[in-house]
Amino acid sequence: MGYSLDLASGVVKGVVFNIQRYSIHDGPGIRTVVFLKGCPLRCAWCDNPEGQNPSIELLYYEHRCKLCLSCIRSCPVGAIRMVGGRLFIDRQRCTVCGKCVEKCPNDALKLCGQVVTVREVLEVVKRDFYFYRDSGGGITLSGGEPLYQPQFTLEILRACRGARISTAVETSGYASQEVVKAIAPYVDVFLYDIKHLDPALHRRFTGVSNEVILRNLKLIDDLNRKIIITIPLIPTVNASENVIKSIGSIVSSLKNVVEVHIHPYHRLGIPKYRLLGRSYSFESESVLPPPEKEVLYFKKILEDLGLVVKIE
Repeated sequence: MGYSLDLASGVVKGVVFNIQRYSIHDGPGIRTVVFLKGCPLRCAWCDNPEGQNPSIELLYYEHRCKLCLSCIRSCPVGAIRMVGGRLFIDRQRCTVCGKCVEKCPNDALKLCGQVVTVREVLEVVKRDFYFYRDSGGGITLSGGEPLYQPQFTLEILRACRGARISTAVETSGYASQEVVKAIAPYVDVFLYDIKHLDPALHRRFTGVSNEVILRNLKLIDDLNRKIIITIPLIPTVNASENVIKSIGSIVSSLKNVVEVHIHPYHRLGIPKYRLLGRSYSFESESVLPPPEKEVLYFKKILEDLGLVVKIE
């Protein structure tokens, strides 16, 4: 799970694929969002597929490629070749050494992911300390799945606590209870994703059952940590009255939920699959974003259960 500890130096390291400053949609106030690589789920609608694999990956921007073939000449393992007039990357053979990236003159090839230390992350996060103070913001760890790199996540949270920076963790909740108990004291608010309550359907669309997720949600509530529930509203998966009511019923029974955020399905992440040489399962099924009227209807269902609801 990532690069938790450099045994030679004792320095905790992890793999991050993006750090986004001035975010206003990932927790209270103005926040810096740190995206960690690696996730145990494979949600069919995932809009951050570059966060699924815990390792560094190669991205190919075909529209920038001039077919100069410098990448083919520079690849030490022969993972790049021409097939039918187009560049083909054998991702099973590719070692992600980065030599092709160095030689590409058009930025058509890039590495996604960087091994960083906790200190390096904090150097970026601290730049906006005064924005956090004035807006009630802070750092949000997202992904991927932050709990997939538990030691790295824990040490970032500890460091932020020491620097008096508010913390949030955006999570699917799919982790051991030991990990949840370890990080919970350092988390000011959990952004907790609930996708479906049916274990079989949850496994069908995400690759895992929801039993661990629901158990950890109860654990976090029992630990008296603030929770913002996030619901990805996905047609053909959970965009139905019965499913939303059942989710709302469980959420309304928790004592530490401060808000519910609805995230209507969108298709903005599809180009990322092409960069990774992967197919997007929902593209063939022609799943479309839900209409605004339907989203507002589900919002009202949750509000009628006494919940504070926002559409993100």
